[in-house]
Amino acid sequence: MKTLRYLLITTIALFGVATVASADHRDRDERFDRGERLQAVAHQLENRAGRLYDLAARQAHHLDRAEARALDALYEFKREARHFHRQVERYAIDPYHVKSDFRELRRAYHRAIGSLDLLHARGQVRREADRVSDVMYDLQVEMARFDVATRRGQRAYRDRPWWSVRWAWSTRR
Repeated sequence: MKTLRYLLITTIALFGVATVASADHRDRDERFDRGERLQAVAHQLENRAGRLYDLAARQAHHLDRAEARALDALYEFKREARHFHRQVERYAIDPYHVKSDFRELRRAYHRAIGSLDLLHARGQVRREADRVSDVMYDLQVEMARFDVATRRGQRAYRDRPWWSVRWAWSTRR
């Protein structure tokens, strides 16, 4: 009878550990999947921003100061999109840096889209700007998901008992 009790307790304990491990694994997979989607959208945005700048530069024909400012704004947006994509593709993502880069990217995007009227842009440039706007919307959705995932990760770290946090710091030396 005693061995049956120990066997039952051991079985329940193993199932409990397996359930917790699988839930942790699912949470990690969900965060990883969000990171992959964020990387894919950032890659798409970098490509679209580069194409928008190239099309606008090819269509520029006035060569005045306003057009130069518009092309500068589009180039700045292209550069910010490339920087954001590289930041997201890094092995260790710093969520605060990513959020800051996203704010800069959004500012550059609004300046670039606002400057299209100075270019007298038409046809292909306008269609590409619409595509860039769609990708920026997708990126904003993915950033909201990324923000929720990083907050959940920070909360999980913050809610751990003090001795596990202390132990984690002592092993890093």
